[in-house]
Amino acid sequence: MVVINPALVLGPALVQTDFSSGLIIRKIMTGEIPGAPKILMPIVDVRDVALAHLRAIQVKEAANQRFIVSDSSLWFKDIILTLAAKYPEGFKINTSDIKYCTMKIASWFDASAKTLIGYWGVDYQLDNSKSKSILGLEYTPATEAIVEMAESFIKNGLLKSNKKK
Repeated sequence: MVVINPALVLGPALVQTDFSSGLIIRKIMTGEIPGAPKILMPIVDVRDVALAHLRAIQVKEAANQRFIVSDSSLWFKDIILTLAAKYPEGFKINTSDIKYCTMKIASWFDASAKTLIGYWGVDYQLDNSKSKSILGLEYTPATEAIVEMAESFIKNGLLKSNKKK
């Protein structure tokens, strides 16, 4: 048996409905997320996750191993800034910071804020060396996965620009 442990999976979406990681990008683009909490997010491209699963079957040395599948960890602010740089107009991307006090109060009423508060300001990087050395993965940059997810949402009509033509 082989275990693949992916980080936050982003990249081009094939489905045209909401799903967990897609909601994060959609809510950033529509302004439903009012700014950037000080949270670090490990990210991996969906195509790298698919390749990891394929290689887990193909590579004999992968047997009985666990693999962390992640390109890198980015602060939530960097995810937002990546999208804001790519889409300076047409979307309601809020690049301001969310203060800890605001998030703490929100955590009393909102389950997702409550989950995030425990990770506030924690800086960590996941060790993906086994996935590189044994599975031979070469990761797609996290920023590329972020933009490509947004692009796929726009292409499929899940996100619409309010930019005047």
